[in-house]
Amino acid sequence: MRHRHGPSARVTLTVALILTSAPLTASAASAAVPGSFTVSVDSRSSWTRPDDTPAFPFIDKDGTFYYQQSHSLYGPNDGRSWSFYTGADFDSASRAAISDAGTNPDTTALCNNSPTGVESTYAPSGSGYSQRNFCVLSGVWVDPDTGHWYGLVHNEFTPQPFGDGIHYDGIDYAVSIDQGRTWTIRDHVITSPYSTDRGDNVAFPQQTYHYGDGDQRLYVDAASGYFYAFYGSRIVDKYGGWKAFYGHVARAPMAGKMAPGSWRKWYNGAWSEPGVGGRESTLMPVTATAPTGYVAVDKEYKPTTPGTVDQQVAAGTTPPTSPLFVMDITYNAHLGLYRGRRHHRRRPDHPVDLHRRHQPAVADDPASRRRLHDGLCPQRPPAHRGFPDRRRPGHSAAGHRQHAPAVGDRLTVPAPEEQSSCRPPSRRRQRQ
Repeated sequence: MRHRHGPSARVTLTVALILTSAPLTASAASAAVPGSFTVSVDSRSSWTRPDDTPAFPFIDKDGTFYYQQSHSLYGPNDGRSWSFYTGADFDSASRAAISDAGTNPDTTALCNNSPTGVESTYAPSGSGYSQRNFCVLSGVWVDPDTGHWYGLVHNEFTPQPFGDGIHYDGIDYAVSIDQGRTWTIRDHVITSPYSTDRGDNVAFPQQTYHYGDGDQRLYVDAASGYFYAFYGSRIVDKYGGWKAFYGHVARAPMAGKMAPGSWRKWYNGAWSEPGVGGRESTLMPVTATAPTGYVAVDKEYKPTTPGTVDQQVAAGTTPPTSPLFVMDITYNAHLGLYRGRRHHRRRPDHPVDLHRRHQPAVADDPASRRRLHDGLCPQRPPAHRGFPDRRRPGHSAAGHRQHAPAVGDRLTVPAPEEQSSCRPPSRRRQRQ
């Protein structure tokens, strides 16, 4: 997994977000939007500690500011560690001593012996995948009752399940009772609706398979009392590579402390499916012809459908890549809006996007449920985004410092002719 960053421009995009306590309705989704919002931001600042997950900030029980990030690389001698930084804010934070203590400096055994690890199998002989499971901590919450640290764990397991170059994904949860020094991965919380067994041609009888659920972005919404996990899945050509990228969301009451049975996936307009093995709707932008903000059940991926991913997308039997794949979310009290930024992926079914590189920010009004929108357009968008507050640098709801909008950024409502998609930059395009 490699991530790159680049300069920014502007874009507008209308989407649906569902951080509300009740299911959204088609009538609410189709309500008229009075105008689109654009975001003006200051110049970029440098980020000197990139890692394989977003830099996720949190506050410990004693008020200490931390952020955490991690990586789990594939080679036999590559690093696999969970790192923590602490200080007054992002800019002044330094590496915390707990990064080199307990289970953190080498997570190889932790991942292989986790609930996902013990169910996984090693790749075929000669593979570049040295372990049966690679896991990273991404998203931490501190329990105010006990002071224990809870986190979501992204797993990449059972490599090359059909002789291809990919693997399965799944999400577990972990707990530390000593303020992050040692971790126990307890159980699955969000997993694939389909099989994750090696070479399961009964579950996947045609030319594709489902990659599983992962790459979560945790949002702790204390106002509603819920955890939200925006996560992704992918459809893979057997003996080939991934092609279609889908965005999903699940939530759990904070009182459940991330326990497996507490998570519910958003499916067909309601929080109706269990996190472990449940069905999930693919999130899509709201349009006049698609007002629900998610793919209809009969249009979702089915393992029994023949054809490659490209062929299925062309035939309309599986969705194209979702523009809402992997969302970073925060709540902006100044605007009274939930705001999000999503991860750009190249879309093999939509070559134009290879040139647009758009990285929009989006917004949803939780009171009226109207879809409002704002955004940015980096030429080479970062893999990890977030919302650090420039007025309080140590405060943020999610992740990465790379040219992210923040509370206090100026918002303007453009004229109708300005409400268009991001155009290809005039400068020479760079590969992502």
